[in-house]
This record gives sequence, C-alpha cells and structure tokens, in this order.
Amino acid sequence: MRNPWRFSFDRLTGDLAIGDVGGPFWEEVDFGTGLDPGRGSNFGWNCREGAHPGPGESLQVCADRMGTLVDPVFEYPHKPSGPCSITGGYVVRDRSLSGLYGRYLYGDFCTGELRSVKLGVPIGSGDRSEGVSVPRPTSFGEGADCRIYVASFDGPVYRLTEPTGRGDGRLLTWRRPRYQRPP
Repeated sequence: MRNPWRFSFDRLTGDLAIGDVGGPFWEEVDFGTGLDPGRGSNFGWNCREGAHPGPGESLQVCADRMGTLVDPVFEYPHKPSGPCSITGGYVVRDRSLSGLYGRYLYGDFCTGELRSVKLGVPIGSGDRSEGVSVPRPTSFGEGADCRIYVASFDGPVYRLTEPTGRGDGRLLTWRRPRYQRPP
C-alpha cells in the first residue's frame, strides 16, 4: 500500500475496508474479504497505482516481480480542482440511516464531498455522492450505537443524520458535552 488513510472493520461481517491515498493519478479502496489470512496480501504499490500500472511499468511485469496482487474493489481518478486524497470511512450499520445501510461511506480531503459505494469482490458498485460535504475530512468514527462521525481538519466533528426536511442537510455538528470540574 502507498498510504492507507483510515481503515475499518465492518461490525456485521468483520470485513476490512482500507482507503488508500494514491500517487498522482488514482485513489483506491481495498477490501479485506477473501484475503489470505496466513500470508497477508500485496496491493501492488509502487508497481501500480490502483489497478493501473505505475510509471514505466506493465501489469504483467508488475505481477511477475511481485507475485499475486490484490486488486482494489473501487478507485477514482484525480481531476483538476477535484478529488485528490481519499479519507477512508465505514460500512454504515446505523439503521436510522436507511439509505446508507450496508454502504461504505468515505470522503475526499480536497473536495470535502462525502460519497458511498457498495463494496464487493471483485469490484464495488453504485458509487454516489451523498449530497453533503465536510471541510477537509481527516477521519471517520463509529460509535457503540453505530452512529457515524466525521472529523474535519478545521476542527468540528460531525455526526451523520437523516435529513429532517427543514433544509439543514444530512450533517449535524457534534458538540462536546460540558464537563464540570471536580470539587
């Protein structure tokens, strides 16, 4: 891997999902279902970026040199003034987020956009925008109650909620509880 930026385990299945920050061209999600538990897995960096050959490489030469490589289940390209750095998230298991249940939620540090994809082997499907963004998302968290949180480099932590219909979107700012100093 090049730079695994947040990984998580699906609390229902135990599958591993890894957001891996790519080089100059591709971001990827690697998925831990069906990996060889006794030997680990090789995702191919730096011989390739995502499922694409690295500079001056061919996928066959890459495989000959590195052995069996595990393909990403999802990838997306960099674009000018667009996505450039994945922040890995969680497979949503909060039943109150019915439209996201079972989908892998992730973000991009450069655009702030939150997106989701249905992970699967050999490839994920149904990548979509969730219509909300967080300024420079750096990490995701999952509470004991399955609620999903997103941390921003700019300071706030957000909790994902269903839209209320009042035009407030899908995110609520999470405020730290006030603590009283011990006497």
